[in-house]
Amino acid sequence: MLARNEAPAVGEPFFAAAQTQAPGTRTRLVARLRAGGLDRALAAGADPLGSTALAARAARLGEPRTRAAVADQLDGLVQAVRHPRGHSRIPPRRASVMANAAALGHLAELLRGPEALYVSGTAMLNDLLRDATGPAYVGTSHELTARLADADDLLRRGQPLASPRPDTVRLAARR
Repeated sequence: MLARNEAPAVGEPFFAAAQTQAPGTRTRLVARLRAGGLDRALAAGADPLGSTALAARAARLGEPRTRAAVADQLDGLVQAVRHPRGHSRIPPRRASVMANAAALGHLAELLRGPEALYVSGTAMLNDLLRDATGPAYVGTSHELTARLADADDLLRRGQPLASPRPDTVRLAARR
């Protein structure tokens, strides 16, 4: 664990770096308003210390409460296809989600566990849950399998994607 004024080592999970300085109220608000774009940038390998907004978003994603919320949403994705409730939102793609139910459950348990995880993986999962044009909603089961495997790798090792989605690269470049 880092001392309060010590810089994080390269490749170290961000949870330690987030403890060096708490972001201000304005920075936290900006990070909340731009959460989708910041999540895509973090998942694409952006340095969490590259901007105050990225640092604030990474700190938020590393909080146990946020990890638990993302885990609950992963479980909710599976429940939404097992027990559909009306038509108030875009339904997940049943075949893709059911084919990946075990992987979704595994990732949810990993997020709920005590293990230190890289926020880039949490960011990718959060983006996957929000993106109604992504593999959980319109893609094939193979696309969802690949995205979940990428998220698992990012959670555990913090490795950037071998071939990020083109839209993610553009978003990360605009920051």
